[in-house]
Amino acid sequence: MFNIGIEEFDLFNLNPDISAQLQGTNTYIDMDFTYLLDSHEDYAKQVLKNPDAEIKILSGIASRYADRTVTVQLHNFPYETPIYQLHETNLNKLAQVTGMVIPRGERKQRPSVIAYKCTGCGEDINVQQTEQWRQLPDKCDCKDGKGFTRIFEDTEFDDCQWLQIQELVDNTKISHSPAR
Repeated sequence: MFNIGIEEFDLFNLNPDISAQLQGTNTYIDMDFTYLLDSHEDYAKQVLKNPDAEIKILSGIASRYADRTVTVQLHNFPYETPIYQLHETNLNKLAQVTGMVIPRGERKQRPSVIAYKCTGCGEDINVQQTEQWRQLPDKCDCKDGKGFTRIFEDTEFDDCQWLQIQELVDNTKISHSPAR
């Protein structure tokens, strides 16, 4: 594993764009991979070999510079994965694809936190929603209730829309449909 020290790897202060992002309030730092390649070629090669671990290291260093927790997001990789080669093995892995973003559905609001009230004791319970299916509260401690009722006015919503990335027609073989 390539070992870098925060003192010897001053990448975050040398680039004015990255320095400006560190001074901001975003929770991420957008970094061009070609800048990393130009400033420290050996480390850039290490990032390509083990991107998950190295992005965590870069994020930790950037967080120390920014005095807050930030995540480094890299773009402009020299290797591109065709969309038709993406499978479940690529989930949570670093990949660069080229394509068009296509809306697959209407923009909707979905509950991010659903508020419930116990029918027995009247206690309000907020349940964080993270999955496609609604999460219900666990049983209430009062043991008198026969269930929960939803409190619609206290429920929090966020915007949601399904999107697809479609392969560019220029990258598609003749007589094939673009991959999605």
